[in-house]
Amino acid sequence: MLRNCATDLCFSEGRAIHGQIIRNETHPDSHLWVSLINFYAKCGALDISRHVLDQMPIKDVVSWTALISGFAALGHGIESFELFCEMRRENVSPNEFTFGNSIERLFNLFRFGD
Repeated sequence: MLRNCATDLCFSEGRAIHGQIIRNETHPDSHLWVSLINFYAKCGALDISRHVLDQMPIKDVVSWTALISGFAALGHGIESFELFCEMRRENVSPNEFTFGNSIERLFNLFRFGD
């Protein structure tokens, strides 16, 4: 459902879903955490997306990659690279998707200045 909200840019509906999760004291699994990160990033709310990552009890390569990709997709190359470095400082190793998607976007941002 969050994916549909992000695709349709229905920010208020997605935020309402997030609020309901909090009110119900639901303990999200990693998939739901990453869905929230992706939702906020795709809606351009990168600060909230980052806050969601910060709230995660366990941050894995998938959650970090979602955030890094979100920043890169919106043209925030330097911040994306800083997040990548932070991920590494947290001893989270990048996977092939991190390199294949995020690093490629970063390269293009720096190369073409987008």
